[in-house]
Amino acid sequence: MPSSSSSSATSDPLNHLTADPRERHKRLAEALRETSIDVLLVHGESSTTPDLAALVGPVHLGESIVLVAREGEVRLGYTTDMERDEAARVGVDLLRPADLGGGRPDTARAASRLGALWCNALDSLGVSPGRLALAGSGPAGDLVEAAADLAATGWQVVPGNALLR
Repeated sequence: MPSSSSSSATSDPLNHLTADPRERHKRLAEALRETSIDVLLVHGESSTTPDLAALVGPVHLGESIVLVAREGEVRLGYTTDMERDEAARVGVDLLRPADLGGGRPDTARAASRLGALWCNALDSLGVSPGRLALAGSGPAGDLVEAAADLAATGWQVVPGNALLR
């Protein structure tokens, strides 16, 4: 009789141990459409954090974000130029550090460095503010401040971790 962990690993299409990241991206876009969420934003201090690892596969990146739009577009933002080749291995459109504003706060739009990074990444998708599911990990205060920055620009931020389970 198979163990419950191996059974759930094969039945869960988002399980980062068994599924191709591109297949997870498609399934996430479907889930976003079903839940009326415009964008999923996943943040992590490293690509090895569980939520990011499930979306990028076995690459080695520092602080990164993944955006999945309900139309199916996927972008990976990385924050250090020397990680370009590693980020390219994921096989999705990339947001370079310069695209993300170099992590410098745009005080007209966002009070925090992370909020500025997220606002710049969302601008790259060309979507108007709507419902944004936020997932991933990082220092709680930074995440709360960045989520407040998004809300101030019109985004309705909702929890997104359940979409990755």
